[in-house]
Amino acid sequence: MRLRSRMKSGCEKFSTFAAILGWLLCSNFSALAEPPPDVAKLAAQLSSTDRDTRREAGHALEKLGPAAKPALPELIKALDDSDKQVWANALAAIAAIGPGAADAIPRLMQVFDSRRGGDMRQRDKAQLIMRAANALACIGEAARPALIEALKSNDTGVRFGATKALGGMGAQSRDAIPALIENLGHADEDLRGEVIGTLALIGGDAVAPLSKSLAWPDPKLRSGSARVLAAIGTAAADAGPALLAQLQNEKENAVRATILAALPRVGLPQEQVVPPLMKALRDNDGEIHSAALNGLLTIRPAEKAVVPALTAMLSDSQAGMSECAALALGRLGSAARSALPKLVSLAQKSDACRSALTEIGGPAVPELLKQIERAPAASLNREHWVLKVLAGIGGAGIPELVNALASPAAAVRVAALGTLNELGEQSRDAHPQVAKLIADTDPFVRATALSALVSMATDTAGTLKKIEFAMHDSAPVVRLSAATSAGALGKSARDLAPSLTPLLDDADASVRAAALRAAGALGGGDPALVKRIAARLDDPATRSAALDALAKTGGDAATSAKLVELYPKSAKPDQLAILVALGAAASPDSAGLIASAVKDGDPDIRAAALRANAKVHSSVKESLPALIEALHDPQVSVRRAAAELIGQIGDKETDKVVPALSPLVSLLTSTEDRAFALEALRSAHVRDSAAIEQALAIPFAEAKLWACERAAKLGAKGRPLVEKLKPLLSDGNDYVRRAAKKAIDQLNR
Repeated sequence: MRLRSRMKSGCEKFSTFAAILGWLLCSNFSALAEPPPDVAKLAAQLSSTDRDTRREAGHALEKLGPAAKPALPELIKALDDSDKQVWANALAAIAAIGPGAADAIPRLMQVFDSRRGGDMRQRDKAQLIMRAANALACIGEAARPALIEALKSNDTGVRFGATKALGGMGAQSRDAIPALIENLGHADEDLRGEVIGTLALIGGDAVAPLSKSLAWPDPKLRSGSARVLAAIGTAAADAGPALLAQLQNEKENAVRATILAALPRVGLPQEQVVPPLMKALRDNDGEIHSAALNGLLTIRPAEKAVVPALTAMLSDSQAGMSECAALALGRLGSAARSALPKLVSLAQKSDACRSALTEIGGPAVPELLKQIERAPAASLNREHWVLKVLAGIGGAGIPELVNALASPAAAVRVAALGTLNELGEQSRDAHPQVAKLIADTDPFVRATALSALVSMATDTAGTLKKIEFAMHDSAPVVRLSAATSAGALGKSARDLAPSLTPLLDDADASVRAAALRAAGALGGGDPALVKRIAARLDDPATRSAALDALAKTGGDAATSAKLVELYPKSAKPDQLAILVALGAAASPDSAGLIASAVKDGDPDIRAAALRANAKVHSSVKESLPALIEALHDPQVSVRRAAAELIGQIGDKETDKVVPALSPLVSLLTSTEDRAFALEALRSAHVRDSAAIEQALAIPFAEAKLWACERAAKLGAKGRPLVEKLKPLLSDGNDYVRRAAKKAIDQLNR
């Protein structure tokens, strides 16, 4: 039974295989039996009145290649077809015929005549020229005499097309070299550029003639000769002596600049190229200076001759030379590592050297750190020039910075940690090495390591434990870092509040201030913590920090009373902070002071008081009158504050801000108020017909657009506005017209 089953399966597989084999054999015989394309029929179709038929015929002839030669007369006629794809396919077919299409040469040459095709789009004309040039290049030898003769034409377009075709033939166009070189002096810049490209494609055979034309009278021709040699590259090494000789004799700065650009490209030894480039680097002419600089940057390997020469130039007393050398060294990147000691020694007073060190990147880090090995760790901060450069190097310096964490010099460890701190999450991979330095013997290292761990944003639980431990450190700078780090973590560090609280009474004022700000960032509104914060208001050294904290934690009635008492005795910065804190506390007992501050002579105080007033009064009915009045304030900052608050209230309680809508819409007439008034109106989700009608009458597009958008959402209630909207259908602003039409359509549904 099993054997019979296997035999059946094998038979089925054989049958399937036989079927596939039979299909393949039939397909092959069918393909062999298919007759070849009828060239005569395809040629006739090129004259069809149907555009697609003409297109397909040209495409089919192109695929036939040389076999399409019998259709050449019809293909030549098709070049006059009005359809772009038809003549493009015809040109492609002629190119595919190749040398056998010599009869098409005269007609193809006509394409280049600038007097023809004047009614064509520029893009189509350019494509026609390119395709004709390609076809001539494919025809090859038979076309060259006509193309070389065309290089003498009075028509620049003919010269241009002939040059392009000769370029397509490459080295086979060597007999055109003399005529092409003559065209390097032509007045047309595009033609000169095409000639340069063609001579470069011809290559080595053009080197000797170009070496001679470097000294010809026409400066354009001399410059073009140098550009061609540069384009040929190392194959033009034999022209090196001629380039150097002409550089010595050349009087035209533009030509000198071209020769300088060519020197590093033709394959001369560095010792012959670098000296003239370095000499030219001192030239006062900007073009020569730039050419020399760019030339030096192209030489590889730069370490051999370029970097030593530029390093020596860093000590040059000539104005700008040191900066120029530093710029070049920076662009060379890591290849300029041998110049690092000199660059670093000058970097303290040279912005150019600092910039160069930043560009060189990672290799510069060890040399930079040597500058601070003997510096006191306490003297370092982010404004130190070394740390600025290290921060500029960024992530490229991380490997070297990690290595520096093991340095015996505390200042180096601090600098490395400080930079990793600046880099933040980029330096997360350095977390294990940084974490070890929490127990460093130097307090500044411990403090900076803690900050770096926080900025890396990894292992939050482990970091919190280290912060808590650091809060008990004997060094004030470490406790300061611990408090600051807790504040940076914000609510995620709320569990640290018990350990943070003792720091509010720390012997060091900076630690107390940092702890106060951290307490505010941790939030939570713990009454005991708020009471401790309020107690610090009596300390002038920490009052500002305490006010910042209370602005975030709020406070009780006693705290508000203390703030009210403190307000008249305080300077403006503290008064502003007190108003914010009173707003956070939201105690009715402070309403009197806030109401008075709303009418203060200082606009900053009035704006801050408005914000506090909106928080103190839980009822919109109580806070809105002051906001409406403030919309008429002479100071834009106060009007902006009032508008923002109305928008915030309207976002949640739209109907309650209706009394404020008319004065708010009135602000749309003012250029300085329009943006924030619109923002407030949008936030308030206004659907008040009167306010919308008021805005429709304002002669500014922004106001009318807003009104149209709001009117469209009123539904049946807004239909009375249709007559007001109709005049906007002929508004001068296209957006307004469309918005008005959309609103009318919506309202008429």
